[in-house]
Amino acid sequence: MIEIRYSENAKKTISDINKDNSKLGRMLSKSISEKIELLKQDPHFGEPIKSKQIPKWFLEKYNLKFLLKVRLADYWRLLYTITGTGEIEIVIVIVEFINHEEYNDIFGFKKK
Repeated sequence: MIEIRYSENAKKTISDINKDNSKLGRMLSKSISEKIELLKQDPHFGEPIKSKQIPKWFLEKYNLKFLLKVRLADYWRLLYTITGTGEIEIVIVIVEFINHEEYNDIFGFKKK
């Protein structure tokens, strides 16, 4: 069984995106829905983020051991981790939906 959970930040962001009826809002909402369906089929679908790139405060904020990312429309990212009891239960915890600029700020990437 695979269960999807959301952090409070992720709940708020997805709620705001789903209320946004602009072209970007609809595009992001569709992209998020599609990627969540892919995660339900394959929890390891995302790309692992190197632990040295994840700021300590971010790991502590969400009590993470590791973090994965999924690319969304318009350079947004879905950040998540996997917890659970192995084969019997897998819990995907979506911790953030962030735009490209926020992603670069958090993980220390510089603008070119």
